[in-house]
Amino acid sequence: DDNAVKKPKIHVSVFERISQGILGYAPGNIPATFEVVDNQGKHKKYDAIPHLVNNAIGNMAPPSLLDQSASHITARRILHLVFLIYSLFTLYWLVRGDLADPNVGLFGTLKILVSPDGLLDKVVALFWDHKIFIFVGAVIFGCSVYVRKRMERIFSEFWSKLRSELEELLSEENKTS
Repeated sequence: DDNAVKKPKIHVSVFERISQGILGYAPGNIPATFEVVDNQGKHKKYDAIPHLVNNAIGNMAPPSLLDQSASHITARRILHLVFLIYSLFTLYWLVRGDLADPNVGLFGTLKILVSPDGLLDKVVALFWDHKIFIFVGAVIFGCSVYVRKRMERIFSEFWSKLRSELEELLSEENKTS
């Protein structure tokens, strides 16, 4: 909508990849209306595939994969903000002593941070002396993975129900070409 695209075009390879279950590919951001295209333009099944997908989406409550995972999206945004704050706090904790030292100052602190050994030494010392940083980082990471997996499960369950029908539509198309 922001770019005035009335009917987005989705390449048929997206649906081929979904139907084959390659690496668990299960997108969650399929628009309500779309057209299926191939390298020559409109795909032969340009109406059948959207009809199949929209019927399945229409039978859901709420009627969108993104709406179904809205709470997970919000949680991921919050976790992203928490991770950003954690990272800034950790960075501050790494350099607070150097910034207070008039012999090192800001330039010396930056020089230490950009040198790989200097930064690594500081991070190891910080984590060795303050294990809470490891614990908090691991909790943030673990929560992020958990929420992402929950979203993936919603998307995967939706597409797994359509996989055989998509495969059949695409194989029919290959037989007629």
